[in-house]
Amino acid sequence: MPGDSPITWTGFSADASVGGLWSQTRQDQFAFFFDVLDCPNSPAAGVYVGGPIGADYQFDRLVVGVAGDAGWTTVRGGSGCSAGIGGNFLNC
Repeated sequence: MPGDSPITWTGFSADASVGGLWSQTRQDQFAFFFDVLDCPNSPAAGVYVGGPIGADYQFDRLVVGVAGDAGWTTVRGGSGCSAGIGGNFLNC
């Protein structure tokens, strides 16, 4: 269409994301000739916040840009289990 300006890819961009996480695991470990070592349930839960940011610059038909992203979470959880001989050498 006459009078339309050409498209340019020069500019900045940013986005954000927020979410929740949870997990429930169960692990059984075998140690040498001993019975199964029953590890306790290891729940983990938390919140995630993050997102990307970037910038682009157009040179004629070439577009050059940089981008990065970061995230942060409050997830905590997990536990260790012991083989009962020599302390904690197995990790559940």
